Amino acid sequence: MDWDDNVDSARRHFLETTGSAILIATLSVIAAGTRVLGDCLEALEPEQPPLPLDWFEDAFPNARPGSREALAVVAKECRLYRPRRLTYFLAQCAHETCGFARLREIASGAAYEGRSSLGNTRKGDGRRYRGRGWLMLTGRYNYQRYEYATGRPVIHQPEMVEDNVAIAAHTAGWYWRLISGNLYADRSDFRGLTRAINGGCNGLDDRRRWLRRIESIAHL
Repeated sequence: MDWDDNVDSARRHFLETTGSAILIATLSVIAAGTRVLGDCLEALEPEQPPLPLDWFEDAFPNARPGSREALAVVAKECRLYRPRRLTYFLAQCAHETCGFARLREIASGAAYEGRSSLGNTRKGDGRRYRGRGWLMLTGRYNYQRYEYATGRPVIHQPEMVEDNVAIAAHTAGWYWRLISGNLYADRSDFRGLTRAINGGCNGLDDRRRWLRRIESIAHL
């Protein structure tokens, strides 16, 4: 084994052990700071009544049973009492879930295998921690963060995110607060919100189509 092989071996070992932990800790601190800022700004807002959701089934006729009830809980937790906050949240979730009908991504997750940026450092992590939930929680790193934040054992039972509508919704609400989604909505930055959720602008046109559909049906 030459010098380069030794370096590569050491790099892989670092990423699989210490490096992964450091990455998770660092990104968690950054995300926590963003969330604290958003929470502080929202804490200054007066409490407002929830927006009506009786139109939900008209907008999403193929939604999984219990979706509207799960949304009511998330809307309260995430303070989605402004029309743009609610419609932006729903448009993003609707794109990811085909109108709240699918709670697991269609792809197998094989493309995520070995992606250290997602914390997928163990064999099989890509498939095991494929996208699930209303905003497609993806990667060992994000499943770990959600488990640490909520106590739900999604690391050992990742399927609960797709099997339980309430948990599928809650993961989306948790991530929405993590990225301070309301701040994007309040400044009408739908593209920026898409980047924060997706890492790019994949599916932006479809997300906007969902947004227009929601706005035309909900009349908020």
